[in-house]
Amino acid sequence: MADKTVALRVVNQRKVEKALRAIGKDAVAELKQAHLESAKIVERAAKPKVPVRSGNRSVISNKPYWETSKTARTGYQSRYSGSTTKPGALRDSLRSGASSRAGVVRAGKKLVPYAGPVHYGWPSRPNPEKGWLGGPIPPNELLWDAMDERRAEVEEAFYRYLENIKKRHLD
Repeated sequence: MADKTVALRVVNQRKVEKALRAIGKDAVAELKQAHLESAKIVERAAKPKVPVRSGNRSVISNKPYWETSKTARTGYQSRYSGSTTKPGALRDSLRSGASSRAGVVRAGKKLVPYAGPVHYGWPSRPNPEKGWLGGPIPPNELLWDAMDERRAEVEEAFYRYLENIKKRHLD
């Protein structure tokens, strides 16, 4: 089996991309595929770590919290008030993408605007002047933890793709 203790240091990503483009478009596509597979490995590891709301019922309406609109609960109209965010919405919003330069795992979307505070934390709560209740939100660095756990697997997948590029185009 090949030596897996290879250290890879990319000094200039543009030069690497330019060299791969000179080899052929297939090499760049394979690099993009390597980034996507690496991102998907991290995404699969992060999904079980995402906190999921319980789906408990509201005391006021006896409906699950995710069916109770924000307007009905607080009387406050916001652009997200009509949304019915079900338990697991943050987990379901995880998605991976790739370009020829990087693989990325994204969390959150318009109807899941709390992805950032869940991951990075939110130390400014509570603020009674602004009507914010509750305590500070501690960071849950689930994406970083997933990357740390699967680093060896990501490196192995990336190494495999680089070997493929080398065998197909340079040998």
